[in-house]
Amino acid sequence: AGGAGGGDPRLPRAGEATPTESEAAVGLRSFLITADHSPEAPTEFERLRRTRHAVLNPLLPELLLVYDSPSGSVAKAACPKVFQLEASDPTAPPKVTNRGKYYKNVRSEWASLVATPSNARYQDALAFTRSLGDLHLQSYGVCFLPEVFEIDLESLLPTGGASSRVVTVLACTDGIWDNWLYDDAAKFAMREPALVERCKSDPPLSEGARVTDPLPESSGGGGEKQAAQEAADKLIAQNAKYAQANFGSSADNATAVVAFLWR
Repeated sequence: AGGAGGGDPRLPRAGEATPTESEAAVGLRSFLITADHSPEAPTEFERLRRTRHAVLNPLLPELLLVYDSPSGSVAKAACPKVFQLEASDPTAPPKVTNRGKYYKNVRSEWASLVATPSNARYQDALAFTRSLGDLHLQSYGVCFLPEVFEIDLESLLPTGGASSRVVTVLACTDGIWDNWLYDDAAKFAMREPALVERCKSDPPLSEGARVTDPLPESSGGGGEKQAAQEAADKLIAQNAKYAQANFGSSADNATAVVAFLWR
């Protein structure tokens, strides 16, 4: 499976596993494969600095990385800075200041922005460091290029064992991730009854079988497509309740894609 990161913030780089308390209990393990394109990402700070550094200080990007203010009257250029350089060693990796004003999601992550400097002809701000469009911000280093990763499904779905193994792929917009812990979303999707029954009833594929081989027919009918669609519909419905409770009328639009892979 692969992921192309071009917007969703705060997701670690490919292959970074995040074992959780639920892992020992239910065998669940999450892999977050979208790149971190948040204004709080040190790698993006360094990329922006390389692209266009500040005129008076080449150790800083000209594009500002700041924590958003809940007050609309505060100029973005005057908001607290996300990064701080070591006074004794300005060339050392930048440190995140954690001076945020409010959380942007249920995972207690600070709302942050990239913003044009105060002397810019046009004052722009964006919650990500990469996007499609935003041509003015692209002149300061905002980038449309994604980061593409590959995951070896053979290693995640080994042959052998007494039952089927399943990988759940969730590709969702911020309107979903604002309201969920990552593991909670995965567990919710995997509760789909058709999937549970399929994993119980289907024997694992034989040794040497490949993930690309045709899947066995489901005895209950409908198969993996129906299970995935039902899981996506339920995720969207539950998310709408969470979004209303968490953000009210300011909730972001939500899109979710669910896929089940098993052997």
